[in-house]
Amino acid sequence: MKTYIIDLDGTMYRGNTNIDGAREFIDYLHLKNLPYIFLTNNSSKNKDRYVEKLNKLGIEAHREDVFSSGEATTIYLN
Repeated sequence: MKTYIIDLDGTMYRGNTNIDGAREFIDYLHLKNLPYIFLTNNSSKNKDRYVEKLNKLGIEAHREDVFSSGEATTIYLN
């Protein structure tokens, strides 16, 4: 794999609860230095909110790790 594209809701978490193995999978990607990006089609939150939520759940995330449908729409409209 060149880059892992990881869905958020239902894959990394459900509501405010981690999906079993989600955090360990991200830890493994870090350990192996494998690139990934979190992807969501839910535009109700901005990148900062997704990063905040992931970090609260113990899943390391930064702004550049998240791509949302809202961001895709902005790029398309520009």
